[in-house]
Formats: sequence, structure tokens, C-alpha cells
Amino acid sequence: DFSSSSFSFSPGAGAFRSVSTSTTFVQGRRITTRRIMENGQERVEVEEDGQLKSVTINGVLDDLALGLELSRREQQQAVASRSGGTRVRQTPASRPSDSDLSEDDEDLQLAMAYSLSEMEAAGKKPADVF
Repeated sequence: DFSSSSFSFSPGAGAFRSVSTSTTFVQGRRITTRRIMENGQERVEVEEDGQLKSVTINGVLDDLALGLELSRREQQQAVASRSGGTRVRQTPASRPSDSDLSEDDEDLQLAMAYSLSEMEAAGKKPADVF
């Protein structure tokens, strides 16, 4: 069994984030549980052998958040495989770091998922969904 925790705080944004990861082996399968506490919301991601299986937000199974996270991971894999070719690297000062960009993207996706989940729970449909 393996566990780790990390905490981050952005004073300007007032955001507090705590991430705890636990990995266990059950019947030969590696089960990883990632518990993310951010701005009073708890998000739990469960992976089985590296494959995301479920996402719960505040104890409620959220298929939309699961779909968004799977899509985000798929996009990251596609970008990583395309960047395997030769290309000119920019200096770190000339571009924002990839981790900053992906964290911003993740925050936006999480915000959208939370918003849509709340609307779904309230029985409302988003105006721009076809």
C-alpha cells in the first residue's frame, strides 16, 4: 500500500487544494484513489490498473466529471505522442509552463463540471447544450 498527500495555497486567488493519493492491490489489480479537496468541495477519482473508473463530487457519482476527465487525459496523451517528433524548444521565459496551462484547463473543466452537475441536480438544462 502507498499513500501520499500534497497541499497548495494560492493567496491571490484564495484557493486551497489538498490532494491525497492512496494505492492498494486487490486481487492482483492496482486500485488508486485520489481525494482532492478544493474550495470546500471533495472530488474522489478511482483508477483501476491506471484506467479511470469513477469520479464522485461531494459523495455523488458524477458521470459528466468522469467524461471530462477521461477526455482531458486522452487529449494529454495525444499531445504527448505528437510532441515526440523533432521541434525547436522555446526557452522557459518565452512561454508559460505546460503545467500552468494544464492546471488552468483542469480548473476550467472542473468548474464547468461542477456547474453542470449543480444544474443537473436542480433539474435545469444548460442553454447551449444541443
